Amino acid sequence: MALGGHFWPVLRELARTYADDRVYLLVVAPDGDSYYAPEYGVYPAAVLSSTASEDEYWETISEEPGGDVTGALAFSAEVVAFTGDSGEWGCWAESGYEIAAVQGWPATLSPLVYVPLLNAVETLEDFVSLAFYKHGVPRDFASAFLANYK
Repeated sequence: MALGGHFWPVLRELARTYADDRVYLLVVAPDGDSYYAPEYGVYPAAVLSSTASEDEYWETISEEPGGDVTGALAFSAEVVAFTGDSGEWGCWAESGYEIAAVQGWPATLSPLVYVPLLNAVETLEDFVSLAFYKHGVPRDFASAFLANYK
């Protein structure tokens, strides 16, 4: 969902809350040096204005380097990070577990209806567990997850 147009209002609202003019996106995996640069001649990063529309966000992340759809961030990114100029907020999203962790969500900002906002335990039980549906969430994974995101 983080690499879809519907997540942009969440990022835009965080940026506006902290008076950020720009939102930065960086693909953490696959690696830029070993995957994107050799395959597509680009590095997997983008900067968007905090006033950009959902369509502009989608155009940015679905851009096909050299006309190759497999290089579009929306389809190839496995782990992405977002932040704004202020550094007061950030988001880490992993497609493999279908989760995004948001740091800096202000108490004065009401949860947006675009995405469910859950704590770490709820996320582990309700969403991450789906990735391990055959055998259940491994105990060591659950411990590390809770330690990192709680």
